[in-house]
Amino acid sequence: MASKRNTAVGQALSALAARQHGVVSRGQLRHLGLSEAAIQRAVDAGRLHRVFRGAYAVGHPRIGERGRLRAANLACGETAAISHRSAGGLLGLLDKGPVVTDVIAPPSRGRKIDGIRFHRVRPPRRDEVGTVVGIPCTSPARTLVDLAGTVGDWTLRSCFERAAQRKYLDIPAIEASMDPGRRGNRSLRALIDEWRGAAPIARKVRLESPLEVSPSIATAGATENSCAPATPRTSRCEPKRPRWPKPSPLISKARSREPILPPTCRVGGGIGSLLGGLPKTGDFSL
Repeated sequence: MASKRNTAVGQALSALAARQHGVVSRGQLRHLGLSEAAIQRAVDAGRLHRVFRGAYAVGHPRIGERGRLRAANLACGETAAISHRSAGGLLGLLDKGPVVTDVIAPPSRGRKIDGIRFHRVRPPRRDEVGTVVGIPCTSPARTLVDLAGTVGDWTLRSCFERAAQRKYLDIPAIEASMDPGRRGNRSLRALIDEWRGAAPIARKVRLESPLEVSPSIATAGATENSCAPATPRTSRCEPKRPRWPKPSPLISKARSREPILPPTCRVGGGIGSLLGGLPKTGDFSL
């Protein structure tokens, strides 16, 4: 009986890790029936590898950048979201994210976790968080607002251009995510004023600058109703998170006076469909 149970637990653990870029949380391991002693034995035997406090790679430590981001999210709890420069790299607004993972977590998160930078800002609302390849992160609009206070003006301009290239530059959503008194609001407001007329057209046509909007394009864009936001599907039980597209290598680098680093992830695409909410079993794969 014990052998069958161990086999079942092992299969469930493997399936869970496969859905989460090869990582699991301590809470998920306990939910599967592993005791603290069993978890420690698995670590000592090399079957589990610590990524952050409370998050482990299963089988081997080579989990890649996405696995590390997912592990940071699991270490901080299901209500945490990858944010700021880490979200910018994941969404393709920046060439790469920082070494230390940026996370917005609830104030109750408590102690510092090595390798994770907590940002004590307003927690994202439901419409400001979604997933990219199963990794919870802030929306493009909220990410641009957060980046305004952490990067320079030229990098922020580059992020706006890339958001327009990927057809998810949403000026009303950016304004809705802005809070009075936040650092970077002046630069953000200036870019919003530049892109206000071009952003709805950028949702249909790839643009690298608001100056690329010609009268013919503007007229064509104004006659189409497809720029209106789609009505989201609803769930009878839990709210659904938007899933933004996987990156694509076809997008050219945005112009910037700051050095452009080689891309480490694929970037591109448009707004994806809505996904189901978080399961109650502790399985955070989306």
